[in-house]
Amino acid sequence: MNHRAGTDDTIAAPSDDTLATTTGSESGTSSRRGSRPSIASSPDYLELRVVDPDHYALVREIARGGMGRIWMARDRRLGRDVALKEVLVDSEAIVRRFEREARITARLQHPSIVGVHEAGVWPSGEPFYAMRLVSGRSLDDAIAATTSFADRLALLPNLLAVADAMAYAHGQRVIHRDLKPRNIVVGEFGETVVIDWGLAKDLGDSLDLETSIAGIGTSGPGETTAGDILGTPSYMPPEQAAGEGVDERADVYAIGAMLYHVLANEPPYRSQSSAEVIATLMVEPPVPVSKHAPAAPTELVAIVERAMARDPAARYRTARELADDLRRFQTGQLVGAHRYSAGQLLRRWMRRHRTAIAAVAAAAIVGIAVGVVALRRIFAAEALIEQQRAEAVANRKAAEELSQFMIGDLKNKLVDVGRIDLLDAVAARAAAYYDGRSGEGSDDDQYDVAAAHNVLGGGFADRLDFANARHQFGKAASILTGLVAREPDNVRFGSQLLRVRSNLASLETGPAAEQALHAIADAADRLVAAHPLAPRALHMACSTHAHLAALIGKRDPAASLAESARSVELATTLEAVLTVDDILEQRAVMTAHRVRGDLLRDVQHDADGAIAEYRIAIAVGDRVTAKATHAAVVLDAVASLHDEVGSVLLGRNELAGAQPEFEAGLAIAERLHQLDPSNHAWYQTEQQLGERVGMVLEARHDFVGALARYRTCESILTELVTATPSDHDLARDQAVEIRKVGRMQASTNQLADAVASYRRAAAIERTLVEADPANDDWHGQLYATDELLGSALIQAHDLPAARVELHAALELAEHGTDPSRVARVRQDLARAK
Repeated sequence: MNHRAGTDDTIAAPSDDTLATTTGSESGTSSRRGSRPSIASSPDYLELRVVDPDHYALVREIARGGMGRIWMARDRRLGRDVALKEVLVDSEAIVRRFEREARITARLQHPSIVGVHEAGVWPSGEPFYAMRLVSGRSLDDAIAATTSFADRLALLPNLLAVADAMAYAHGQRVIHRDLKPRNIVVGEFGETVVIDWGLAKDLGDSLDLETSIAGIGTSGPGETTAGDILGTPSYMPPEQAAGEGVDERADVYAIGAMLYHVLANEPPYRSQSSAEVIATLMVEPPVPVSKHAPAAPTELVAIVERAMARDPAARYRTARELADDLRRFQTGQLVGAHRYSAGQLLRRWMRRHRTAIAAVAAAAIVGIAVGVVALRRIFAAEALIEQQRAEAVANRKAAEELSQFMIGDLKNKLVDVGRIDLLDAVAARAAAYYDGRSGEGSDDDQYDVAAAHNVLGGGFADRLDFANARHQFGKAASILTGLVAREPDNVRFGSQLLRVRSNLASLETGPAAEQALHAIADAADRLVAAHPLAPRALHMACSTHAHLAALIGKRDPAASLAESARSVELATTLEAVLTVDDILEQRAVMTAHRVRGDLLRDVQHDADGAIAEYRIAIAVGDRVTAKATHAAVVLDAVASLHDEVGSVLLGRNELAGAQPEFEAGLAIAERLHQLDPSNHAWYQTEQQLGERVGMVLEARHDFVGALARYRTCESILTELVTATPSDHDLARDQAVEIRKVGRMQASTNQLADAVASYRRAAAIERTLVEADPANDDWHGQLYATDELLGSALIQAHDLPAARVELHAALELAEHGTDPSRVARVRQDLARAK
C-alpha cells in the first residue's frame, strides 16, 4: 500500500485524543445533519468499511513483525499523531485474526489499554486500524535501564497498573494471551499501557478459535514466535505451551512472570531458542525468584509463586485478585498469597502499635517471645511437611503429564525445526521417574505405570530411537503380563498388553512383523470370544486385523482380503456398542473400512467397491463430528477419505463427481487449520486438497477458477516455506504451485503475469539445484519451468529472451536421460528464431 508520506520531519504534539460527542434526544430525533438510524434499527457492521488513504500521512515505520507493521502517521482530519497498524501477510486467516484484534481492542476502554481510533480497509483491500500513539519505552527497556534492586522495585506500580488493566479486560471476558514486558509501554509520567492484542481471545465468543504454539525455532524466547502464534515462551504458563485451552489464569501467570523479571532482573526462563525454553518449561518450574533476588520482600516472592503456580487451580483466579494482593503489599496490609509465621505477624503488629508496646512490661515481652519461638517451630515443621507433600504430588503429576506431552505438541514443534534432540533430557527424566515407580502401588497404579512406559516407548519410536523404544515397551509388557497373570479376566489389562505387543511388533519388519501380528490377532480374537461386547477387546482385534491386512497387501491378496473382512466384521460389532464420544474406537472403525477400500482398489481393482467402503467410513466420521465438532483426528480422517473418493473418480475421468469430493475434503482441512493454525501438516493438507480442486477445474477448462485456487495454494506454501525455510521439499512444491499459476495465466492470455510467475518458480528451483546439484528431480523441475518460460516468451513475442531461457532448458535436457526433452526444446528454439 502506498500512502503519501508526511513532508515535515517534526510532527506537532498530539492533542487530547478524547473527542466530545453529542447525541440526539432520548426520543431519537434528528441531529443538525439530519436523521440518523437508532441503535435498534442499525446493527453493527459485519465488515470493515473502506477508508480514504489520504486521511493519513505516513511519517515513519516504528515496528514490524512476521504478520504486520506499525507506522507513525498523521491523522490529517483531526490533526493528531496516531499509530497505524497494517497486515503484511496475504492470508485470509491472518486478515480475519487482524480484524478480530481491532474489534476486541476497540471494545476495551481503559486508560491502561491502547485505544483504537478507527479501523477499516484501504481501497486495495488490506485492513488497518489506527490507535493512540503511546509515547514511552517498553517495560523490558525500563528494567534493563535500572542499576539496582531498588530501581527495579520502583517499577512495581507499573505492574499494578497492568494487573488493573487486565482485571478490567477479564471483566469483559477478554484475555490477552501474550503479556510480556515488550508489550507494556511505560510513559515518562508514570503512564502504563498494555499494547498488542493480536492474540486476544473473547471467552464469551463460542466461535473464537483456540490455537497452539507454532514456528518454534530461531526466535528468541522472549519474543512471540513467527507464524500464527499463541504467546511468548518465557512468559507463558505450561498449559498454554502444551496447546491446551486457557482462561484468565494464563494472563495471571504472565503478570507473575513479569514481576519475576522485575525482581530477578531476568525472565523466568532464559535460553537461545523458544523450543529449548518450552522443553524446560514443561519439565520444571523456573529457578525460585528468591535465588536471583535475595533482597526481594517475602510477600512479593509469595505473589510471584502463586501467580506462576504450574497448576492453574493454585493461581489467583483473575487479575483482580492479583491486583488486590499487589495493592495490599504497597499499602502495608497482609498479602493473601503469603503465609505469615507467628513471628512475622507479631513484628507487623508491633510496628503498628509502637506506643502501646512501649508501656508493656519487659517480662511480658519475654514471655511472648518465648511463645513465638515455640509457635515458630511448630509452624515450621507443619510447613515443611506440607511443602514436601505438595512437591511430591506436583512432581508426580508433572512427570505423568510429561510423557503425554512429549509425544504430542512439543515433539511436533521440535520435528518442524529439526531439534528433536531436545527431547532427550525430557524422555530420560520421565523414564527414570517411572522406573522408580515400577513395582509399587496397587494393580491400578501399576497399570498406569505400564501405560506411561508405553507412551514413552512411542515417543522414542517416533524419534527412531528403537533401542529405547523396545526397552520401554518391554517394561510395559512385563508389568502387564504380571497383571494379566493375576487377573486373567480383566479386559482392560488384557487389551493394553496386546496394544503394547502391537507396538513392539511395529518395530519389526518383514516376516517377523507379520508373525507377531498374527499372534496378536489370535490373542485378540480369544479376548473377544471371552468378552464379545467389550469395546476394548473389539477395538484391539479390529485394529490388529486391519494392520495385518495392510501389511500383507499385494503379497498375498487372498489373505489380506480375508483379514480386512474380519476387521470390518469386528468394526460392525464395535460400532454397535460405541457412542459418538468414543472417538479413538470410532476412528478404528473408520480405519477398518479404509483399509478394506484400499485393498479393493489396489488388489482387486474394484473401484466401486472401494468407494463404497470409503463412504461407509465417511458416514461414521460424520456422525462423530456432528457432536464432537473438534474431534481433529476424525476430521483429518474424513478429509483424507474424501480425497481418496475424489482420486478414484478423477482416475476414471468423472470430473463432475470428483470435484465435490475434493471440495468437501478441502472444507474440512480449512476447518482443521482454523482449529490449530500451528499444525503445518493440516495446513499442507488444505493446500493439497485445494490443488486437487484446481486440477479438476483446469480439466473442466475453468481456467479462471483454477487460477484462483492455485493462487491460494501458492499463498499457503509460501507461508509454510517462510515458517520452515530448511524444508527443501516444501520449496519445490512452492515452485510447482507457482508454475501452475503461470500456466493458468498463460491459458487466460495474461502472458506478462505468466512470465513473471515462471521466473519466480525458476529462481526457487535454481536455488534448490545449487543446494543439491546431484538431485535429478530438481534438475527436471527447473527444466520444465525454463521450457514453459521460453514458450510464454515466444507467445509474448519476446524472442531474444525466449532463446535465453530455451538454451538453459536445452542444457538441462542434454544432461538428463529423456531424449524427448531435447527434441521438444529444439522445436521451441526453432520457433524462437
